[in-house]
Amino acid sequence: MLRLAWANMMFRKTRSAISILAVAVGISLLLVLVGMTQGTLREVAQRMQGTGADLLVHPQDMNPVLETYASIPVQAVARARAVKGVAAVCPVVVGGMMLHGKHQRIFGVDPGEFRSVGAGLRLVKGRLWQAPNEILIDERLARGLGYKTGDTIERLDRRLTIVGICEAANGARVLMPIKTLQEARSENGKVSFLLVKCAPGESPANVSARIESDLASLDLRTMFLSEYSKELNRSFQGLNEFIAAVSTVCLVISFLTILLTLYTTVVERTREIAILKAMGASRTYVMANILAESVILCLIGVAVGAGLTLMAKDVMGVVLPLLTVEITIGWLVTAAFLGLLGGLLGAIYPALRAVASDPVAALTFE
Repeated sequence: MLRLAWANMMFRKTRSAISILAVAVGISLLLVLVGMTQGTLREVAQRMQGTGADLLVHPQDMNPVLETYASIPVQAVARARAVKGVAAVCPVVVGGMMLHGKHQRIFGVDPGEFRSVGAGLRLVKGRLWQAPNEILIDERLARGLGYKTGDTIERLDRRLTIVGICEAANGARVLMPIKTLQEARSENGKVSFLLVKCAPGESPANVSARIESDLASLDLRTMFLSEYSKELNRSFQGLNEFIAAVSTVCLVISFLTILLTLYTTVVERTREIAILKAMGASRTYVMANILAESVILCLIGVAVGAGLTLMAKDVMGVVLPLLTVEITIGWLVTAAFLGLLGGLLGAIYPALRAVASDPVAALTFE
């Protein structure tokens, strides 16, 4: 049966190749878009968790994932440090700047306080800032946009000098003195959120409850940094709907491509199918033959699609070095399943048409 299905495919090589390519493009489209969205969100979450803090304390009405305004008075820092179970607190002012047309997040921090909550802040080149307008950038930003120590950037109405390049996973790609960012944003005396490190042996849940209780007058809320990834996904809920739409497109592409290919095949081979049935081929055999051809086309299409995806990932790594594309086994399996499902659904009507053909009428017509 497989030999006959393969022979049918080889009889029309160009049409089979186009069908395989259509399925492959649908699979690759799904994998690349999902890899871009999921990879980027995961990378952002890993950077935040790389600060080493246990809790993030922010205003009740602020989404720390999306919003950057500063409204927590600096007096809250001392009150948070006095809470039982708190080992260290680092106030953070959040900002942003455009670099080469791409928005980059900025953290204004004090290096000593930042390290006290667990941030590595390991320098690859250069040094820490010693003046108000000196900044650090992470190595991925430096490599992706071609920056090096000593370069200057005209942003935030001032000339900023890159004095150091640090490892990634420090929350933001750009770090600068907290007072400089407060002044640049006209938010003196206020911070965006607090990073909190719990004392050894203390439960983050208990410390979280105490902070919210002791600082209740400030309407603050705490978030476990271990759940930052979940908060990201909640904040970008629309991405899940987008991925579902892409999955549907992938399924429809496979369905229409296989439907057109196999329907044309059945119409062209009316005589051959009639001869098979006249020779005693069962309805099941004829249908299985059509479905087998669909499965072969889809399997090859899935394999080619996976290859195209890996190629696209490598190309994007060069063209868009700051974009994280993550291809997981789970999504490879999902994409393969959708491609096969679409192909099988598309093969059903041509298979039923072949089974329903009358061999006597077909041979007489021919």
